[in-house]
Amino acid sequence: MKKLLIFSIVYLTIQLLSAQTEDKKLSKITFHMVDGEYEAAAKKAEKLREDSEYRKNGWVYYYMAQSYFEIAGMPELQEDYPKALKNALKAAYKLEKYKEKPKDNLDVWDDAKEFLSVLKDSVITVSEIYYDNENYRKAAYYLKSVTRFALDDYGIWLMKGVYEIKSRNMGEGIKSILFAMDSLNIEYVPDEVSAPTLVDALDEFALILKSGEYD
Repeated sequence: MKKLLIFSIVYLTIQLLSAQTEDKKLSKITFHMVDGEYEAAAKKAEKLREDSEYRKNGWVYYYMAQSYFEIAGMPELQEDYPKALKNALKAAYKLEKYKEKPKDNLDVWDDAKEFLSVLKDSVITVSEIYYDNENYRKAAYYLKSVTRFALDDYGIWLMKGVYEIKSRNMGEGIKSILFAMDSLNIEYVPDEVSAPTLVDALDEFALILKSGEYD
């Protein structure tokens, strides 16, 4: 089982300072992140999100997703932030939602891609843990959260469909599987992080068809 991936301070320093903006409010969050002050960064990002001037600012959601992701990986903070990973996923969804509104957010989206890959990898691991423990509904929930910011990752869609069927949510399961299968063709290149998930999903789907249990 893959371990939860946590950003290093060195990586954050390079990634965030190279993308530094002239906005003083955003710069404060940047330095909180670099200093490992993730709670402070999350609180400031949350506060900025309430400001109409920043409501669609990509940096706000990028920082929010990063800070909550880091908090989720710190055992000493889990009691105070039980929804940290979910908050990170919600922020990642908003980052995708506003990636072209305004167009300046496209630059933020490009900078965020490596982080989003790490987030996706970690959430796949979480979903696998729930699946192994036969909590199929939770497993499906987490993969659904990934599809909200990785819209064209059809391996995730396919495995989400498998999980949905396993949890007896047949309608959503079939819908996800059909969407994935319609999009999988010879030209499709799976994301490196989720390629194993695609292979596993195809195997699981074949077993479901063979069993006839869910007809």
